Parts: sequence; C-alpha cells; structure tokens
Amino acid sequence: MKLYHFPSPNPQKVTFALEELGLDCELVPVDLIKREQAGVEFQSMNPFGRVPVLVDGAYINTARPSTSSPLRAIRH
Repeated sequence: MKLYHFPSPNPQKVTFALEELGLDCELVPVDLIKREQAGVEFQSMNPFGRVPVLVDGAYINTARPSTSSPLRAIRH
C-alpha cells in the first residue's frame, strides 16, 4: 500500500489513521510547491491533482478520507 502525500492537514489525517490501525504503508512524498501533482503519473491516479491518494494494488482512493472506515476494510 502507498500513500501519496504532502505534509498538510488532510494527508496527515490519513497517515495518523494508518498508524493507529497498524497498517504498513509506504509514504510517497508529492511536492506541491514543485507542482509534482500536475505530472502525468500523478494525474493518472488523481486527475484533480489533490493529495492524499491511497493506492492498494488496483484500488485507488482519491477521496479525502476524513474517517478511517476505508482503512478498516483494508485491515480486515
């Protein structure tokens, strides 16, 4: 599982939820200042160019998960 993130409030919520649920996740930094979110690779995951993006195999979650319910499903 990979979490594309930038150290801002919304991505940090997901990072904390992953830690709390005991899920291992590779953190992939996206430098918004350098506009890395506008690149082809990132745009193929989230055309809106927003972080966080959680990728688990073929599953890509681009919603701003304010709750950990999608993460709980992965854990079980």
